[in-house]
Amino acid sequence: LRANGEAIYGTRMAEPNEQGKVAFTKKGNIIYALVRMEEDDRLEETLLIPWSGPCSKLTMTDIELPMAFERTQDGLLVKIPHVFLGSCPIAPVFRIEE
Repeated sequence: LRANGEAIYGTRMAEPNEQGKVAFTKKGNIIYALVRMEEDDRLEETLLIPWSGPCSKLTMTDIELPMAFERTQDGLLVKIPHVFLGSCPIAPVFRIEE
Protein backbone atom coordinates (compact mmCIF):
# COMPACT_ATOMS: atom_id res chain seq x y z
CA LEU A 1 0.00 0.00 0.00
CA ARG A 2 2.98 2.30 0.38
CA ALA A 3 3.34 2.65 -3.39
CA ASN A 4 -0.31 2.25 -4.41
CA GLY A 5 -2.18 3.74 -1.45
CA GLU A 6 -2.44 7.19 -3.01
CA ALA A 7 -4.43 5.65 -5.90
CA ILE A 8 -6.88 4.03 -3.47
CA TYR A 9 -7.42 6.13 -0.35
CA GLY A 10 -9.33 9.39 -0.77
CA THR A 11 -10.06 8.75 -4.44
CA ARG A 12 -13.26 8.40 -6.42
CA MET A 13 -14.07 6.34 -9.48
CA ALA A 14 -12.97 8.01 -12.70
CA GLU A 15 -14.84 7.79 -15.96
CA PRO A 16 -14.31 5.29 -17.46
CA ASN A 17 -14.02 3.21 -14.30
CA GLU A 18 -12.58 0.12 -16.00
CA GLN A 19 -11.13 -0.69 -19.41
CA GLY A 20 -9.99 -4.30 -19.72
CA LYS A 21 -7.37 -4.96 -17.02
CA VAL A 22 -7.07 -1.29 -16.07
CA ALA A 23 -9.13 0.41 -13.36
CA PHE A 24 -9.19 4.20 -13.05
CA THR A 25 -9.58 6.34 -9.94
CA LYS A 26 -9.40 10.11 -9.52
CA LYS A 27 -8.28 12.61 -6.88
CA GLY A 28 -8.54 16.26 -7.92
CA ASN A 29 -6.86 16.65 -11.33
CA ILE A 30 -4.94 13.38 -10.98
CA ILE A 31 -6.13 10.17 -12.63
CA TYR A 32 -4.71 6.85 -11.44
CA ALA A 33 -4.51 3.85 -13.74
CA LEU A 34 -4.26 0.61 -11.76
CA VAL A 35 -3.10 -2.17 -14.07
CA ARG A 36 -4.17 -5.61 -12.86
CA MET A 37 -1.65 -8.23 -13.88
CA GLU A 38 -1.98 -12.00 -13.85
CA GLU A 39 0.52 -14.03 -11.84
CA ASP A 40 2.54 -14.98 -14.94
CA ASP A 41 2.36 -11.56 -16.65
CA ARG A 42 5.60 -9.65 -17.04
CA LEU A 43 6.15 -5.98 -17.87
CA GLU A 44 7.42 -5.56 -21.41
CA GLU A 45 9.00 -2.55 -23.12
CA THR A 46 5.63 -0.83 -23.62
CA LEU A 47 2.26 -0.93 -21.91
CA LEU A 48 -1.00 0.44 -23.27
CA ILE A 49 -3.16 2.42 -20.84
CA PRO A 50 -6.58 2.87 -22.49
CA TRP A 51 -6.99 6.52 -21.43
CA SER A 52 -8.38 8.98 -23.97
CA GLY A 53 -8.47 11.99 -21.65
CA PRO A 54 -5.81 14.69 -21.33
CA CYS A 55 -2.33 13.81 -20.06
CA SER A 56 0.35 16.44 -19.49
CA LYS A 57 2.59 14.23 -17.33
CA LEU A 58 2.76 10.50 -16.56
CA THR A 59 4.59 8.84 -13.66
CA MET A 60 4.49 5.53 -11.80
CA THR A 61 3.65 5.82 -8.11
CA ASP A 62 6.81 3.75 -7.39
CA ILE A 63 9.05 6.38 -8.97
CA GLU A 64 8.63 10.11 -9.36
CA LEU A 65 10.40 10.50 -12.71
CA PRO A 66 8.27 11.44 -15.73
CA MET A 67 7.71 8.49 -18.05
CA ALA A 68 7.87 8.60 -21.82
CA PHE A 69 4.58 7.91 -23.56
CA GLU A 70 2.97 8.26 -26.94
CA ARG A 71 -0.68 9.11 -27.53
CA THR A 72 -2.32 6.54 -29.82
CA GLN A 73 -5.91 6.05 -30.94
CA ASP A 74 -6.19 3.35 -28.23
CA GLY A 75 -4.75 5.40 -25.37
CA LEU A 76 -1.33 6.07 -23.87
CA LEU A 77 1.48 3.78 -24.99
CA VAL A 78 3.91 3.94 -22.07
CA LYS A 79 7.61 3.12 -22.32
CA ILE A 80 8.50 1.01 -19.29
CA PRO A 81 11.86 1.84 -17.62
CA HIS A 82 14.50 -0.89 -17.92
CA VAL A 83 14.54 -1.43 -14.15
CA PHE A 84 10.95 -2.77 -14.35
CA LEU A 85 11.30 -4.88 -17.51
CA GLY A 86 10.49 -8.53 -16.88
CA SER A 87 9.12 -7.82 -13.43
CA CYS A 88 5.71 -8.99 -12.30
CA PRO A 89 4.21 -6.38 -9.98
CA ILE A 90 0.73 -7.24 -8.71
CA ALA A 91 -0.74 -3.93 -9.87
CA PRO A 92 1.52 -1.20 -11.21
CA VAL A 93 -0.10 2.20 -10.80
CA PHE A 94 0.36 5.12 -13.15
CA ARG A 95 -0.35 8.74 -12.19
CA ILE A 96 -1.87 10.71 -15.07
CA GLU A 97 -1.81 14.48 -14.64
CA GLU A 98 -4.43 16.25 -16.74
